[in-house]
Amino acid sequence: MKSLDLTKPVTTESLLKEFESRFNMTMDLTQLDEVELQDYANHVRTKIHEITQNTHFGQELKDDAYQKNQMMLDIINQAISERKLAEYGGAAMALGKTAARAAGSAFGASAADKIIDPIKDKLSKGQNLDKDEKVVAAKLMSSKENVKEGVEEQSELI
Repeated sequence: MKSLDLTKPVTTESLLKEFESRFNMTMDLTQLDEVELQDYANHVRTKIHEITQNTHFGQELKDDAYQKNQMMLDIINQAISERKLAEYGGAAMALGKTAARAAGSAFGASAADKIIDPIKDKLSKGQNLDKDEKVVAAKLMSSKENVKEGVEEQSELI
């Protein structure tokens, strides 16, 4: 492993490549929607829990089934987070353009595009945002319609 590997953003595709090379298996998550991905993640979590319950402490780390299921869970969680990020990114972009248009000037709309488009581009490529971009993205994504309380989010998992 090179030190540059540590700075590369983790994407579903990179995790899938690693999974294929390590376990000689493939996963196609493109056909699943977010609810199905959550169900699949819960199923894999159950398998991991069963393995950890039936083995001695530390022995699961040597178990291939545990390693495979853990990596599958990582891939599924990454796919879910990428889809949520894309959803929020689209909502943030719409929110930013709406706010700029509400300001009533064409200059505001083009300024919003100049701010939002590079952030959206970086997020779609899986690149890291700098401090200022994170602040802008957080403000755009914190609209009331996208916010869920912890209990609501947990109840969706059940």
